[in-house]
Amino acid sequence: WNWNFGDGNNAALQNPTHYYSNTAIMSYNITLIVTAANGCIDTIDKTITRLEVPVADFTPTPICNDAPASFIDQSSISSGSITNWSWNFGDNTTSASQNPSHVFPDSSLYNVTLIVTASDGCIDTVQHPYQNLTAPVPQFTFAGTCSNMPFTFTDNSYQPNGSITSWLWNFGDNTATVASQNATHLYASAGNYDVTLYVTGANGCIDSLMQTITVLPVPVADFASPPTCTNADVLFNDLSTSVSPLTTWNWNFGDGNNAALQNPTHYYSNTAIMSYNITLIVTAANGCID
Repeated sequence: WNWNFGDGNNAALQNPTHYYSNTAIMSYNITLIVTAANGCIDTIDKTITRLEVPVADFTPTPICNDAPASFIDQSSISSGSITNWSWNFGDNTTSASQNPSHVFPDSSLYNVTLIVTASDGCIDTVQHPYQNLTAPVPQFTFAGTCSNMPFTFTDNSYQPNGSITSWLWNFGDNTATVASQNATHLYASAGNYDVTLYVTGANGCIDSLMQTITVLPVPVADFASPPTCTNADVLFNDLSTSVSPLTTWNWNFGDGNNAALQNPTHYYSNTAIMSYNITLIVTAANGCID
């Protein structure tokens, strides 16, 4: 048996195999010459046509953790069409869609494989690595108790394998947001507020954390003192109000003397001074002061 494969290559086997390295030529004229034991010879020519193999391809686009990653098929074939797509995402999940989306369980490195099948039955395979972008981890602490004192918010967020580029605070009371890393905020009234911190990493990924804070009501300090003659004790009547019971009263009588009673009296020994600035500081059971 003498074979001529039409590309300059030959074989003398009865049933040979041959690989055509020139992918640009799709048809070849094949000649087989057979010789019998009696010396007689015969020849046959046939044309074979090789089927075109598709070119499998796709471009992975990294997405942030917990978001669906989109895979866009970019496979091609010059004649015929691609009829089947088989995706293996490397995490024991698959898809038969042409352009699937997939949520990966974490930011590990996965080898994503695409197998495409053409209408002529030919198959091609391509594999690309894929890894999710890592989102920042938002964290913050706060300090503050009462509605008449600023709350301070301290950012403790971090970005694995990168840096955080922006911060945005929402204080939960319909006031303007603040874009600084750390913030202070004064609440106009007592209540529970949902404070949210949004952080953005250098890779564009965003994550947020919400914490509920409790703002306690402050007491309202007030007092009255009736006019008193210089040779008599002055009576001070506490008129303070508070949602939380008042626990302490601190009086400064303006002449270097103090008292811790709710309704004290005080005798001013210096009869030459007719006016004094009186200060009352009240503290409620919740710790708030006015």
